Amino acid sequence: MSRNEGSAGAVGVVVVGAGTGTRLGGVDKAFMDIAGRPMLAHSVATFESVPDVAAIVLVVAATRISDAWKVVRDAGWRKVIAVVPGGSTRQQSVANGLAALPDLPIVVIHDAARPIVDRDVVEAGIAAARMHGAAVAAIPVRDTLKRVGEDGVAVIETVDRAALWAAQTPQAFRTDRLLEAYQVMGDRAASFTDDAGIVEAAGFPVVTFPGSQASLKVTMPDDVEVVEALLARRAAVKAPTLSPSPAAAGEGSTTPSTPAGKDARGPTGEGSTTPSPPAAAGEGSTTPPSPAAAGEGSTTPPSPAAAGEGSTTPPPPTAAGEGSTTPPHPNGMTRTGTGYDVHRLAAGRPLVLGGVVVPHDVGCTGHSDGDALAHAVTDALLGACALGDIGRLFPPGDPRFKDADSIGLLRNVVGHLAAAGFSPASVDATVVLERPRLAPHVEAMRARLADAMGLDPIMVSVKAKTNEGLDAIGRGEAVAVHAIAVVSTTAPTCAD
Repeated sequence: MSRNEGSAGAVGVVVVGAGTGTRLGGVDKAFMDIAGRPMLAHSVATFESVPDVAAIVLVVAATRISDAWKVVRDAGWRKVIAVVPGGSTRQQSVANGLAALPDLPIVVIHDAARPIVDRDVVEAGIAAARMHGAAVAAIPVRDTLKRVGEDGVAVIETVDRAALWAAQTPQAFRTDRLLEAYQVMGDRAASFTDDAGIVEAAGFPVVTFPGSQASLKVTMPDDVEVVEALLARRAAVKAPTLSPSPAAAGEGSTTPSTPAGKDARGPTGEGSTTPSPPAAAGEGSTTPPSPAAAGEGSTTPPSPAAAGEGSTTPPPPTAAGEGSTTPPHPNGMTRTGTGYDVHRLAAGRPLVLGGVVVPHDVGCTGHSDGDALAHAVTDALLGACALGDIGRLFPPGDPRFKDADSIGLLRNVVGHLAAAGFSPASVDATVVLERPRLAPHVEAMRARLADAMGLDPIMVSVKAKTNEGLDAIGRGEAVAVHAIAVVSTTAPTCAD
């Protein structure tokens, strides 16, 4: 078994929602209101609830990236590590999403246009991918199928449906196999309508796992009504009700009891073969408006192994013990790292510290937004896990990170930590700045940093000091930050 394949937090997810919605009148399907939420929010909430999922990347239209981040913030999702623009084809969009994921052994691809996806379906797909390398959710074809002529009217023959299955998403793969299939197929990948087809055409075996009749793809206006009706039915089933007393639940009661043998969670949608998932847990996090992912315009995503050499995608950090069958750290262990950053101050730049814009006449210079506090904390986390430093992941001068939101970069790094089996536990930082006074902004900084790391603000400390007029900092020419971070191990990085 490959590294991480059997451990929690070993799965990446790409949710693709960059389509133009032509058959829906040109609306952006990913953001259209479905049962009171943007369509993509329904499926992402399910992926957030799956323990094995460590990182989620959203692929949306380039003009909707900021809208996607608002959805992430409003929902409080903690596993979304990047939002990237789609390409001119579905395969280019998937390639962009894959390029933004950390190095994880299993990847799940899902269409945002399928808002109803159950947790047990996702978990079945992950298990099938681990065993077989490539797996697609599918349901048997129910309708009688007719082949028609070129005129679109005359029936030529009735097609035997006995061995026909309708493919859905999610589709799950061993990451190296999917990347190899993209490389083998090259530009031909653009002609396929799903990733399982690309893997199959590249010569690799693909298996099916049970999908759900409720997992409709919203393509036509009528589909919206059906999906909303299914979601409303599910919401009604999950809604809490007053439980009658044992006596009241019997004869004369107006509250029916659950019939024997029925799942107490209720039906899972018309014709579904899979039970409805428990309420999605942990909806919560924000993640940076990630710079455009490498590979845009190409149907071949860069291989994680090759990323870095001539690539615009930074190579993922390598966890200690990679390639070993022995876990490099026991579960529950804590580790500590330190970080330091210094930036010149210059006119015409905002002063951003800990994701908070502090009013001042000068700000931090830098290729990104120059957030020295976020950078020091990021380096402290990476150091605690022996995963390199911020410059390795986000090289200075890389155009993708020009003016990047450093809080977003911090969230991205938290995703890398999760992939290596770590999670932030606490942070203490000291900002050394002569002026302005930072005390009024410290609580906001703590909140932004805590949110990016998935921590309670009580676990994040930010202190402000001056340099008593000494050196460049004392003259108001620079700001420096020292940080210390404690991380805890969440699971072994290697399977037994």
